[in-house]
Amino acid sequence: MPVFAMEDPAIEHIGREIIVSGVSTQWEKNDNGKLKILGFHVLFYRGKHLKDLHLFARGPQGMKDIR
Repeated sequence: MPVFAMEDPAIEHIGREIIVSGVSTQWEKNDNGKLKILGFHVLFYRGKHLKDLHLFARGPQGMKDIR
């Protein structure tokens, strides 16, 4: 099964497809070793089965809650 590095995941059935989405966050360590957020966007995957999901859409950088 696929593993997605996403936060706030969601799953839906639309017709005969599964839609999985979540927030992808980019991080970097600052000079003190603490994590700093660089950006985020929502990724959308679709397929007939969980093992066959493929990326089909990406939300704008910095925008969440577009589902």
